[in-house]
Amino acid sequence: FDPNAYQVLVILPSLPPFPAGSYYDQVHTTLADLCETAGGRCQMTTVALASPDDAGDAILSVIADNASTGRYNHIIMAGDQFGPPVGAAAMQYPKVRFTVMDYAFMPPIENVEGVSFRDDEVGYLAGVVACEVAVDLTKGNEASVNAARARTVAIVAGAEEMSRTTLKRVNGFKSGCAAICSDCTVDVMFGTNAASISTKVS
Repeated sequence: FDPNAYQVLVILPSLPPFPAGSYYDQVHTTLADLCETAGGRCQMTTVALASPDDAGDAILSVIADNASTGRYNHIIMAGDQFGPPVGAAAMQYPKVRFTVMDYAFMPPIENVEGVSFRDDEVGYLAGVVACEVAVDLTKGNEASVNAARARTVAIVAGAEEMSRTTLKRVNGFKSGCAAICSDCTVDVMFGTNAASISTKVS
């Protein structure tokens, strides 16, 4: 611990390593790379929630426990589950900067920033990653094998009635996939629970 360095705390639902190309893998890797480019002027620590399913007061407790130490200049989180707890805690720690990705704070809070992405952009990036993996897995395979099996990519998009947000992400996913793999097939499934999703996949 270098008290002269900019101390960044990253709070995530679980600790790395994460599946390659996944949301939290990209978040953690990008933040680590950014901190590393600053040399010794930035030090990053990553902690996890007690359970990936924690929400509300459980997240608020983790934020407060760490912010109250006075050790960190900046606490960064990713996911909308972190938004309300940060909103509740931030004003108690005015010297700490808070960032939550994929959440917007209205009205704004002085020491808090929300980083939001357009729904189609989020879907597009996911489609690029998924179809890059599909292409990589099928290198050297016969075209018939690729078309029939390995180059079919599935997306579980939530409830179909989730309307415009979900549909924008699905369309962005398809576009991102097509940009990487024009002959890939995107199989879109809608479901809100593990049982329905498992039935469709099987």
